Amino acid sequence: MDHTAFNARPRSMRPTPDARWDPRPPGRPPPSRPDEDDVLDAIARLEAELAKAVELCQHVLQPGPEVPRPVDVAAVMVRAPLWLPGRPVRVEAPPLPVRGDSARLERVLRILAAHAATQAPPGAAIRLRGEVRAGRVAIELGPVGDLAQIPETDLDICRAIITAHGGSIRVARPDCVCIDLPLRRSP
Repeated sequence: MDHTAFNARPRSMRPTPDARWDPRPPGRPPPSRPDEDDVLDAIARLEAELAKAVELCQHVLQPGPEVPRPVDVAAVMVRAPLWLPGRPVRVEAPPLPVRGDSARLERVLRILAAHAATQAPPGAAIRLRGEVRAGRVAIELGPVGDLAQIPETDLDICRAIITAHGGSIRVARPDCVCIDLPLRRSP
């Protein structure tokens, strides 16, 4: 092994046997390490946030009533402008009767509408359109852009709620999400 290059350095730049490589400029103090209390506080905050998230998921995904209630999805959709203040919202829907939980269906529409508001150009209207197709209720919401931009937890919540209502959720075209629910038959 050739030590010529190593030994050519001035003595002040040669590492001592116990020296460690330090990327900081000379004279800069070492970074302060958090003390144990700071670490424990941070862990407690993370645990509290995790507990809130678990509680939210359990509340959202808990089974609904044994006998689903009649819900007019159009009445839920009409509240969309309240969810997106300052954003133009167009809602087109005749009465759309389904059975289920209106609060959970509203949560799905809120999540998707909030995502659409972040994806749409400034001033562009968010569209909510509902209709009955082949004995099912179809709800289209757009423009949504890329569904991959929706946090996975939110997308999982939407899928779970719609599936629990006997429906499905899919991208209908690049700028639109379609929710399909079973039509409630008149008694």
